[in-house]
Amino acid sequence: MWNDDSNVVRKVAAQTLGRTGRGKFGHDEILRRLRGHHVFDKVEALKRIHHLGIMTSKLIDPFAKCFKDDYITVRELACLAAQGMYEKDEKIIDALLFMARYDQVPKLKAMAIHSIRFNIFF
Repeated sequence: MWNDDSNVVRKVAAQTLGRTGRGKFGHDEILRRLRGHHVFDKVEALKRIHHLGIMTSKLIDPFAKCFKDDYITVRELACLAAQGMYEKDEKIIDALLFMARYDQVPKLKAMAIHSIRFNIFF
């Protein structure tokens, strides 16, 4: 599922794994990629989190670290994923607040504020 050329195929494959009770494989792969050092792995993992809307206790710490990543794309996708999940975990809210205060990219500051608003009020 991770290596297919089509984004649609990757998304549908991940959803199918979850709906057929085989979501552990997808979850473990997301966790492995979030903990990895390669930016493309993190990007794919964040896209899967955003598409699937999943968050588990094992994923929260590596996910929260994405808000402080060196790459703008990773931080941007982390904000988008947080908006889609309405996750009210303290670590994620704190990471968004840190990003809203200290990120050097104005667009990302605005995205973090927008994500906080979604996570607190909805």
